[in-house]
Amino acid sequence: MVFISKGEPFLKEDHLVFVKDNWLILVGYPLEENFSQERCERILKQTVETFRPEYLWFVGPEIPPSFEGSCKERQTDQYYKFDLNQTQLKPSLQRVAEKASKELIVERGHSISKEHEGLISELLKREKLPPRLRELYRAMPDYVAFRQPHAFLMHGI
Repeated sequence: MVFISKGEPFLKEDHLVFVKDNWLILVGYPLEENFSQERCERILKQTVETFRPEYLWFVGPEIPPSFEGSCKERQTDQYYKFDLNQTQLKPSLQRVAEKASKELIVERGHSISKEHEGLISELLKREKLPPRLRELYRAMPDYVAFRQPHAFLMHGI
C-alpha cells in the first residue's frame, strides 16, 4: 500500500496507518485480532490526535460512531462469490471457456507492459471511476515494479 498511497506507513497497535502531508489512512482491519469497534475507535482517536490530518480515510468494516457524523463520503466495495460447482454453463459458453483455457498463456513479467498501459488507459477513458480508484490504476506501474516476482502477463484469449 505504500507504493499505491505514497504515504509513510505506521503501525498503531495492530492497525496499519499511512500518513502524508495533510492526510491519513487508517486500515480498520486489525492484523492480529478480530475487529472490535471500541478498540478501533480508540486507535483512530489516538492516531488523529497524533497526526492531526486535514483529511482522514478509514477503511474498515464499520465506521466508529464518534466519526460517523463527520463522514462526508462513503464508498462500499461489493464482493461476489461465483460457485463453479453449482453453476451449469450453456453448451456454447462451455465451448468458449474450453477453447480459451487451451489458448491462454501466462507469463511472468517484471513490469507493466505497453499492453497493460493501453488497457489501463482505455479503462480510465471509458469508465467514470471514483478519483481514488483512478489513482489506484495510475499507481499500478510503481506497485508492479516493487512486486516484480508476482507480476503476470496474460495473453492469447
